[in-house]
Amino acid sequence: MSLSLSMSLSLNVSLSQCLARDGRSPQSQTIEALRETFVAGTTRPYEWRMAQLKQLKAMLHENLTMLGDAVRADLGKSTGEFVVSEIFPVITDIAHTMDHLRGWMKGQPIQAPLLVATSRCRVVPEPRGVVLILGAWNYPVYLLIGPLVAALAAGNVAVLKPSEVATQSCAALVTLLQRYMDPRAVRVLNGGPSLASALIAKPSLDLIFFTGSTRVGRLVAQAAAANLTPTILELGGKCPVIVDETANLRTAARRLAWAKTMNSGQTCISPDHLFVHASVHDAFLAELRATLAEGETTVLDATLPDAAPRAHTRLVHQHHHEGLARVLAEQLETNPASQIAIGGRHDAALRAFELTVVTGVGADPAANPLMREEIFGPILPIIPYTDLDAVTASIRACPPPLALYVFSTQRGPVEKLRQATTSGTFMVNDALVNMTAPALPFGGIGASGQGRYHGYAGFEALSNMRSVFVASAGQEWLNRFRPPAPSWAYSNESRGPPPYQRLRTSATPGLPWGSDGLVQLGEAWIGSLEDRIAWGIPFS
Repeated sequence: MSLSLSMSLSLNVSLSQCLARDGRSPQSQTIEALRETFVAGTTRPYEWRMAQLKQLKAMLHENLTMLGDAVRADLGKSTGEFVVSEIFPVITDIAHTMDHLRGWMKGQPIQAPLLVATSRCRVVPEPRGVVLILGAWNYPVYLLIGPLVAALAAGNVAVLKPSEVATQSCAALVTLLQRYMDPRAVRVLNGGPSLASALIAKPSLDLIFFTGSTRVGRLVAQAAAANLTPTILELGGKCPVIVDETANLRTAARRLAWAKTMNSGQTCISPDHLFVHASVHDAFLAELRATLAEGETTVLDATLPDAAPRAHTRLVHQHHHEGLARVLAEQLETNPASQIAIGGRHDAALRAFELTVVTGVGADPAANPLMREEIFGPILPIIPYTDLDAVTASIRACPPPLALYVFSTQRGPVEKLRQATTSGTFMVNDALVNMTAPALPFGGIGASGQGRYHGYAGFEALSNMRSVFVASAGQEWLNRFRPPAPSWAYSNESRGPPPYQRLRTSATPGLPWGSDGLVQLGEAWIGSLEDRIAWGIPFS
């Protein structure tokens, strides 16, 4: 999910708007107010958390039209796509969280070791404190509210910054969140990259949750590291797809066409490129062409002229359109074998880009511009293959993706592929729909992100999983097994050499310490327990 565009936009922010009369910035005042709420314990009770989750759910239900119109104004999403991709996943996550929150808050008992058997050990989830959530423009509602669900469930206070690129969505979210949420614990700040940079640099934050590109994610991590602020980074990358010779080609074509056209490919887990077995390459292409001809995966916006490129959603900005058009032209120019098999139409004024399938693409980034960076748009390169091991090696040579998809009916090769690769998500015979499973952790690895959320994973990630050890005040007789504190307990002169050194003096061949040494070792285990503890000799 790219915020590169967002972070590169120039904003004119006057100094008078950034500094309050007392010299503190509005951001600092906001964080301090949230800190006071957190220290007061307002957000810790189960009842408060549930009330906030109910308010969040009510906000989405009661303002569906308002939010849908705002997102449509920014990205051109249809109502159906908006509900499926932005509202449904959040509503199901809220419902799942509310059903299990009481149990999650209880923590987990841990069995104490024999030496301290009368003690009680447990892991208790506690709120982290002030959480900063930086949303993204491509799913302006889902990618801001989703992390907020986990933050509230964990009992945190939160400062939110929606993406300023999706202007209408940002304005709607600011209005609604201020109306529905507890203002003592949830604050929304509207601004651009300058505001985001100022917030990230605050040492008083307890966690930063960022959704965006890998490039900007690195900058966020570097800025947070200066204050040792923990981060959860939901980034992106090039998500590969493998369609082997046993796959149901019609099913693969329909599901991949839907996934790639969702939000015009502006999705962090959108299929980036396809490895299709050479024996089914042409048949798969025919199924893909037939699927798109049915019109089930592309919708012609009623406001656009009939000759306009068909697309679910507009591209976010003309700059993004220009980048996609440029890399497509470079691919066709650099690799003469590449050609547009399906689609290809695009319109800069309308920010519309048809699903464009490019064949004859190679896996080598040096000779194929489409393979160098995450495409983040409706361009789909297809790479024919004959050797699955070579494909696996190609995937392993790249940074771990956020998702890896495989279409196959063979369990053995699929399992082998899973074990040989690394990704945030591994999905078989479908794409994108893992987002609808609220109990399934979501997140990347390496360059595709760090940290997981959704369901319990989000609750855990935004909690301080505190270790609690409660020792018994009685049973003092157990302390006879502890090494004594006086210095004589560790003195070579008063205690002599450790037992294991004395035992090494025997020299019976074939035995490491000699036969006499083994007898002495047994005696030491039985009769010199305190001696063994004092010298740190293990019990097993």
